[in-house]
Amino acid sequence: MAGNLGDEFSSCLEDEFLNDEVFVQIDEAVECALRRSAQPSSITNPESVNGDIGTSTNPLGKFRGHLGYVSVTDLVSQYWCEQQMEYGYSCAELLPEKTPTHIQQGADIHMAKELELYDVVPISIKTKEDKWAVVCLNFLNQLSALDACQTVRELPVFGEPYGMGLFVYGIIDELRFNSKRKLEILEVKTRSSEYGSKPPSKAQQNKNSLQVLIYYKMFNDLISGKIKSKQFLKFLKLSGSKLLSEEPIAVAKGYGIDCKNMDDLTEILFKRLQISDLPKIESIAIEYISQQDCSVLRRCDIPVDEGWLESQFNRLSTYWTGYRTTMGVDIEEAWKCHRCDFVDICEWRKTKEQECRMRNKRKAEK
Repeated sequence: MAGNLGDEFSSCLEDEFLNDEVFVQIDEAVECALRRSAQPSSITNPESVNGDIGTSTNPLGKFRGHLGYVSVTDLVSQYWCEQQMEYGYSCAELLPEKTPTHIQQGADIHMAKELELYDVVPISIKTKEDKWAVVCLNFLNQLSALDACQTVRELPVFGEPYGMGLFVYGIIDELRFNSKRKLEILEVKTRSSEYGSKPPSKAQQNKNSLQVLIYYKMFNDLISGKIKSKQFLKFLKLSGSKLLSEEPIAVAKGYGIDCKNMDDLTEILFKRLQISDLPKIESIAIEYISQQDCSVLRRCDIPVDEGWLESQFNRLSTYWTGYRTTMGVDIEEAWKCHRCDFVDICEWRKTKEQECRMRNKRKAEK
């Protein structure tokens, strides 16, 4: 049975995560380019670093401090196995260089679905502020579509869930009004056809539920006015006064938005959220589709459990802010280790094996 669970993990874990991971990779590339160039990075801007919770001594500072946020991918990977997620940063050289076929297939399907609604327009970005300006413009554009009761895909969302000092960024697969006229998240997961309509493991279902519930929380917080412009700029270490490059400004003008910097743009964004008549998300669903023919294998409606979400988010955030040490999986979920790239170096696994041997030895001596 453990082998089957491992196979399922290999076939469907994280095939849906390339979007915000690609976003993070772009963020990293912008930061590296800024450091190599003669221009000072906005990360050093004193107006945006005071009070930053990320320090070099906690995981947020070590792995994400220069970016100012964690991705939803980080959180759900952490939920699956925190030790594995951390090794993904500290021992990245052990990861396979080539993207696994099933993950690439999932990414291709997601891109095809996005292209059903939009054309992809390349935009040249030169600074960290440019990149986040594009995110804000994309959000504003899709907000207008939602106001017109249209379906949107690849919607960026961000926020500080439950005010715990951790800024999070993610991308919703699809947001639409369902047949009951309720605003609904539809998350698409791709699966190998060998599983047919067989449900994912309980661990996989919980991980997927956490992902969409974080989206639900952040979107509802945004339209409720819980995120402010200054808070947004401070977490992301952005300069509000730094001039944007020509292309983001031109794109903004094409949307009828007159802005020259992030102060202008975020003021427009958050005022736009204040006057929006959009309802909160009330429905959440996950569709599992075949990687082979994109047919729907299974649909799961996800109940909203705010208590569970808050408790899980609190547990996850205390790791990032340095209030506790790294934890791996419990012995009951050791089957996850079978397909882990870090199994041979995992200190958590070695410690648990030693504890198990000691317990067995004590039992034998009684």
